[in-house]
Amino acid sequence: MTMTSITKKVGVGIVLAMILTLLFAFYTQPIFADAKGIGGTNVQVTASGALTVSGEDFADGSTNAWKNLFSKYKNFIVGIAGVATISMLLFFIINFMKLGATAGNPQARSQALGGVLWTGIATACLGAVTIIVGFFYNSVG
Repeated sequence: MTMTSITKKVGVGIVLAMILTLLFAFYTQPIFADAKGIGGTNVQVTASGALTVSGEDFADGSTNAWKNLFSKYKNFIVGIAGVATISMLLFFIINFMKLGATAGNPQARSQALGGVLWTGIATACLGAVTIIVGFFYNSVG
């Protein structure tokens, strides 16, 4: 890779980061907690400065809040984990084919071996995440 191609890629990355930052800055909504609470949740500050959160979402502590979060988004989490695992498996296969195509070039073979190594590790980790999420899929909500 030449220095100009690296500079172009860094420039494109910076521009994308700025666009994403602007999107998040314009689409955030401030949330205010009043005495009535939001959705049955009551947030108070005691005289000593401690923050207390109570209400239907926090009936038995933060565990109930995590349970509500996972029961609402568990299909999305499983879907993302599955798609990520399958796409990483495809990248692993592509890098393995590159390894076979670079039999005569030691430098390209070394790069292809590095790609196979890292995509193999990522595939194994994402596969483990998918299996773990699958085990706990029916345990929540």
